Amino acid sequence: MAIPAALCSELADILGGIGQTKNGVCNIEIPRSDISVTIMGLPSKAAPTHVITFERNNNRTLDTGALVLLQDEVKDVLAQLLSNDIIVSAVSNHWILDDPHLIYVHIQSTMEPRGFARKVAQVLDMISSPT
Repeated sequence: MAIPAALCSELADILGGIGQTKNGVCNIEIPRSDISVTIMGLPSKAAPTHVITFERNNNRTLDTGALVLLQDEVKDVLAQLLSNDIIVSAVSNHWILDDPHLIYVHIQSTMEPRGFARKVAQVLDMISSPT
């Protein structure tokens, strides 16, 4: 069973990203245009991007993602994710000698896709509008 393109579009709207379905999987990318990164002293032209994916298996949906964070965002984001019953499966860096140093938080769930998207959107709103 596939994620319909209309649902993928709805999920992308909730998350504020760009969605695309391929082979029944909905992939949503949300660039962080607020961050410019250098790696080994060279500017990277690619904006750091959150990626959220939805796929259906046996009438359930697997929701996964990777969030790109600045180090000072990690603690509050982890607390919000965990309080929303979203599993944090990994916290890691992808690069060394990057500036600013980025941390990637990998998440997963099998909750209803719209609910997952809304909970992740709350976290993304928290990042883009710090208090």
